[in-house]
Amino acid sequence: MKNHTQTIINVCLAVSVTLLMYQNSQQKDQIETANMFAQHSVDRSWHRMDRMEAETTMIKERVGIEALPESKFGGEPVYYSVNERLTSYGLKVLENESRLDEATNKINDTIDTVNRIQKYLAE
Repeated sequence: MKNHTQTIINVCLAVSVTLLMYQNSQQKDQIETANMFAQHSVDRSWHRMDRMEAETTMIKERVGIEALPESKFGGEPVYYSVNERLTSYGLKVLENESRLDEATNKINDTIDTVNRIQKYLAE
């Protein structure tokens, strides 16, 4: 009876160890598959982020938002906001208008001088 009991215990242990090894193998396969899908997902996310960054840069260039030549925030370019860009354009327009006013005043002064000279010569 003792031999039969020992045989039964040995068979049960062998079956248990075999099942544990099979379960461990299955779990390793599942982990490898999950890691592969996770890495693929990470790669796709990085690719998508690179594409979005390229599209953002293209949109900024189309809108006319320019990068500041020197960035105090590290190596990343800093872009003017649309409001800053419009403000800078508005300031340039005002500057050009004042130059035009000065030029118009000079032209009017020259016309007045020419008219006075013509009047003087006509007398």
